[in-house]
Amino acid sequence: MKTRMLLLGVAIIPWFSVPLMGKQSFKRFFPMSLFMGILIIGETLLAHKYCWWKIHKRPHKKVVGEIPLIIGPYIVGSLWMLKLGYGNILRFSFLNLSTHLFIVYKVMKWLKKIRYWTLVNMNSFQFLSLFVMEAFILYIGQFLYDKMRGIKS
Repeated sequence: MKTRMLLLGVAIIPWFSVPLMGKQSFKRFFPMSLFMGILIIGETLLAHKYCWWKIHKRPHKKVVGEIPLIIGPYIVGSLWMLKLGYGNILRFSFLNLSTHLFIVYKVMKWLKKIRYWTLVNMNSFQFLSLFVMEAFILYIGQFLYDKMRGIKS
């Protein structure tokens, strides 16, 4: 029960920051952030198939353990990365790389320590590389989405 409440908090708490970004930014960046969340769910299925990592705790027996991280920090984090860095590829790259370095080399150690998440057939550098690829897919996707809608960055 304690684990479920913690995972529920992980999924919900990041959303409290969304009103701070403004309605226009949310409307502009949410579709691509949601698309990336769906893409990451697909990546999770691959990760399970090839045993890239192991999630030891789940919110429910029928829900993969990554879901709280995807619908909370990942989607909301993508919104903020686009809000703060989109339009300046160097700033976007710096924000993403520094955030992902912190996640991979600090947060992942803690998640392993509390037996939530362990890398198995993937090392930290490969995991970081995956994050970097996802960040550029996010940026390019937002660029194409804006171009399709006639918005200048």
